[in-house]
Formats: sequence, structure tokens, C-alpha cells
Amino acid sequence: MIHLYIHGRDKQKQFLGTPLFGEESVPKPDSSGPLPSGEGIAGVSLNSVREALQDPKALVWMDFDKPTEDEFRLFSDFFNFHPLAVEDCANVRHHPKIDDYTDYLFMILHAPDLKNETEQIRTCELDIFIGKNFVVTHHVKPISSVKIMQERCSKSPDLWMRKGADFFLYALLDHLMETYEPLVEDLGEEISWAEEEVFFNPDDKFLKAIFDIKKDVFYIRSLMSRQRDTISILSKERFAHISEKARLYFRDTCDVLIRFMDTINVYHERLNSTVETYLIFDNNRLNQVMKGLTVIASVMLPLTVITGIYGMNFRFMPEIQWEYGYFVVLGGMLLTATGTILFMRHKKWL
Repeated sequence: MIHLYIHGRDKQKQFLGTPLFGEESVPKPDSSGPLPSGEGIAGVSLNSVREALQDPKALVWMDFDKPTEDEFRLFSDFFNFHPLAVEDCANVRHHPKIDDYTDYLFMILHAPDLKNETEQIRTCELDIFIGKNFVVTHHVKPISSVKIMQERCSKSPDLWMRKGADFFLYALLDHLMETYEPLVEDLGEEISWAEEEVFFNPDDKFLKAIFDIKKDVFYIRSLMSRQRDTISILSKERFAHISEKARLYFRDTCDVLIRFMDTINVYHERLNSTVETYLIFDNNRLNQVMKGLTVIASVMLPLTVITGIYGMNFRFMPEIQWEYGYFVVLGGMLLTATGTILFMRHKKWL
């Protein structure tokens, strides 16, 4: 599916001034040649889109939402994007990055996958092409920040598209970063739960839960770091399609990512402390067990000596022939055990 928005300042041209929302897919083109000029998106001919792209005062935003093969061909047949960039769009397993193709920039970022069926954090890739007066986005899963921009461009196109492609990109990235905030907050709540649960006899399942949270923290921290470096390039280096004013705004986006990274780093330290606390409690439980076994062994040791002596098969042992010998030995063993326990309590070993 393709969503199309065209906005401009020249009111004399029919395709300018109104956002066009495309819900229909592009008709299947003739594979033997280029796309016919009459085919278009949501009732807008490709000739009209070409005309808008040639107008320096216009802004075209085309969002490819899980495109079909025929729709995907527009990247090469209509926009003439570099084959390497098109290949990156086809293989949605890339780290965040930015490439400069002179006529346009190509960016790869990641957005939270809110419809992830697993319990672990997952993200989906968002590919962005930005030129002088166009922005093309591509993704294979729904992205809430893109949906928000579609709704806002439908309601207030002049507010969100009149400043050009670079400011539109900033608005899109700003919404994209905002979608990470509830994710980071959820991680904080999980860590708070772990910090409380560690004091209430945690078991092996608890330890597994801790390491699952650590995996999420490592993943999101690594991702945030790469996205910060990518967006930082926009704020520091000079590109033909990024104005000096827009660069200042991208610094603000970097500040948001830095704030998230600081929070994630704190989470990482808290998790390490929780694991250390768990190990301390686990070692303490083990020490208590060993302490009990040591007490038993200490009590049984002198008793074993006594039974060993009287268990020897010598022929002449006076106590064996004594009428009360058996009871005296048992009493002596009882006194020895009692004395050993009282001695340990006196030394505060028990």
C-alpha cells in the first residue's frame, strides 16, 4: 500500500495546496517497459507526481507500507534510486545508518514493533529517502510515528509540510523517538519489580526473567547508540538537502536519544546490582545449608569416635562385660552431643 501527500505553495497548480492520501495500491505495470504516464496513486497520475517533484516549492511524501512487488518497482523505475539503497530496502535487517547519494540521502532507522508477539523487545526497520523536495519512507510493519504524521498531514498539511523536506524529516524523527518513551518506561517498571522480588525468595525462574530483561536492555542500548550516531551526522555534517536551521533541530532529537541512553545506562547498573543481590542471597542460602551440615557433622564426629572404639572386635574389653556398659556409653554419647551444641551456641556459631 502507498500513501501519497503532495503539498506546495504555488496555488496555480492543481496538485498543490492539498494533501492526497493514497489508500489504493499502484496498478500492475507492464513489465516490458517503463511505467505508463497515466498510471498513478490514489487517482493522482505519475505525471502529476513528476510535475510536483520538479517544482522546488512543492513537497512530496510517499509512504510505502508493506508494498507489493509492483509498488516496490517505483523505487528504481520512477525515483531512480541507487540499486544499493533499493537492495537495503528489500533486505530489512540492517543497522541504523545514513548514506549520501548526492541527489538525496538514504537513512535506515528502527521503530518499536508494538505488535510484537514475543515478550522481548523487537523493532522494525524504517527506510527514508530525503531529497530537495521529497521524502519517501518504506516499512513492512505498521509504525505509529508514520501513522501520526499521516493523520497530521491530512488535518493540517500546511503546518507540517510547508517548511520543506528537512523539517518534515525532523518532525517524523521526533515522533519516532517519542515512541520509545513508553518502551523505556516499561523497562523501568520491570526492573523495579525485579528489585523488589529479589528479597522474597527468588527462584531460577526469577533469574531467567532478570536475564531476559538484561537482553532487552542490551538490545535497546545498542540500538539507541547507533541511532544517535546516525542522527548526529545530520546535525553535524553539511548536506545539500539539510538546511542550517534544520540541523539545530536534529541536535534536539540527538538530545532526546542521549537522555534515553542515560536512562538505559542507569537501568543497566540497576540490573547488575539486582543480579549481585540475587547472588548474595543465593550464597547466603548455600552458607546456611552448609552451616547446618557442618553442625550435624560436628555433633556426629565424637559420637562416631565412641562407636568406633566400642565397635572394635577385641576379645578383652572390660566395658563390654559390664552390666550397665551399654547405657553408660549411650549416656556419654548424649552428653557429648549436648556439650558440643552448647559449646557452638556459646561461640555464637549457631
